[in-house]
Amino acid sequence: WPKTLAQKHPMQTRSKTASTSGSLVATTSSSGTAALAPTTSSRGLAGADVVLGCREITVQDIRNACVSSKTYRAYKGSLASISKWIRASKGESGSHYFTADGEIDVGVFTARDFESFLLEKRKTVSVVTLSGYRSAIKNLYRRRDVPLPIAYEKSMATFFSGLKRMEATRLQSGSPKESGKDPLPFWRNLMQRISEAALRGGCQITVEMSEQVAEKVFRVGMQNLPLLASTRKRRVSELSLGTTLRQAAQK
Repeated sequence: WPKTLAQKHPMQTRSKTASTSGSLVATTSSSGTAALAPTTSSRGLAGADVVLGCREITVQDIRNACVSSKTYRAYKGSLASISKWIRASKGESGSHYFTADGEIDVGVFTARDFESFLLEKRKTVSVVTLSGYRSAIKNLYRRRDVPLPIAYEKSMATFFSGLKRMEATRLQSGSPKESGKDPLPFWRNLMQRISEAALRGGCQITVEMSEQVAEKVFRVGMQNLPLLASTRKRRVSELSLGTTLRQAAQK
């Protein structure tokens, strides 16, 4: 009867027996009943197709998979900051610190250079951010398949331990955070504009008067902004600090 069935329904039988590209194939048991048997296909775990673009997986792909896409973006931003510092600090010789593909050459950029970079950046960023720079450099060595120098392990560990201790001491003493930004230009410009506005109105104004007006304008602005009390207090203290520094610079 199978032969007769094939003659009556040739298209149906052919479609069942030719489905070897799928995951199930129609078979006929000894009792004459149809059964479905699994076949070998390009299915991976949990039945998912293993498709990685249109190319084979390389060793570099596996190394890149060690970090998440979010971490990779963070490393990329950190390396961009280091590259910017190299170009600004090394001058004409800065081009020697990069490879042909534009990445930092770990054979030229030494741990001593990295410490100089950290000393400059610590004025404006926290120790946590500095630690992120170190992680980015370590990942660069990993991707380049270059052994990490001992200086990045022992000496750098001591360096960061000292940074953390200094930051903890500063926070406990209540000292202000070091900053690479100079507040004087902003306050000079503000008080100069106040003086110019007063002159246009026919009024003579001294430096001390412009300072007082600037502080009043700033305080009124802070009172009308939706800021937390702690933030407002810090901003006012920064204003007083800027005025004090300006006066010290004139003496």
